[in-house]
Amino acid sequence: MLIDPTFPNVTRTAEASIVEILFLQGRTIDQKKRLFRSIAERAVSAGFCGDDIMIALSENAAVDWSLGHGLAFGDHHEPPATMSVIP
Repeated sequence: MLIDPTFPNVTRTAEASIVEILFLQGRTIDQKKRLFRSIAERAVSAGFCGDDIMIALSENAAVDWSLGHGLAFGDHHEPPATMSVIP
């Protein structure tokens, strides 16, 4: 994937990074926004420029997962309760 150094209205360096997260659906928009902020804040405290952190979330349902033996998640495990890890 190519990262445009100035789109949209940012100035990225050669250190630009994309954080991709795949998870089960069920998070609220507010939870996702808090996650974005938390990741960016931690990256900046680790030495990255804020403009260099691009984050992409992808959600899907439990039926889209197989955790082993070719069984759909719901056939093999009970889906976990939705919980927030970011305070």
